[in-house]
Amino acid sequence: MARPPDRPRVRGGQPRVLLCAVAVLAAACAPSEAERNAPADTRATATAAVDPAAAAAVVATYDRVRAVQSDVLAGERSAEDAEAELAPLVDAPLLESMLEQFAYYEGEGVVHKGSAVSDPEVTALAGDPPTATLVDCWDTTGVDVVDERTGASAKDPNRPGRVPVTVRAERGPAGGWVITELTMDFGRPC
Repeated sequence: MARPPDRPRVRGGQPRVLLCAVAVLAAACAPSEAERNAPADTRATATAAVDPAAAAAVVATYDRVRAVQSDVLAGERSAEDAEAELAPLVDAPLLESMLEQFAYYEGEGVVHKGSAVSDPEVTALAGDPPTATLVDCWDTTGVDVVDERTGASAKDPNRPGRVPVTVRAERGPAGGWVITELTMDFGRPC
């Protein structure tokens, strides 16, 4: 089985090169020079500045997107049904990329069996309009990719079971959060 598309899209529909995702994730997770040199109590204050209610809303949006994605990949709902639910939660280029992923799996005749584990955290929330950065380690060690025709496993043994994920979300015009970027770094485990 060919590898599914690993081309999460970003605003404007430009493909994100996964090698760049490593640098983006490292930059997003690494403290800046000012943060490294700041007194410990200042670093704690900066982390605490993320509004817990807004962070919870971002995580809820991400969790909903992942749940819908998991349902489609498990063959429990159609891509068309999922598109209507995902449209207000993700921007158009990311939605297009997700629909391509769904079509790929459907065309290959494979479904996901089992449950993934996620532990997302909002690491930054600022700006006008508000923008959030969320990081996660998507653990698919409990998920198998199964060929529906044969029942055989079609899981790529070279793919890590735990994948770092970086998400960017913006406050949408209706007040809810909209995911604008979702990058999975298959190049390294977490």
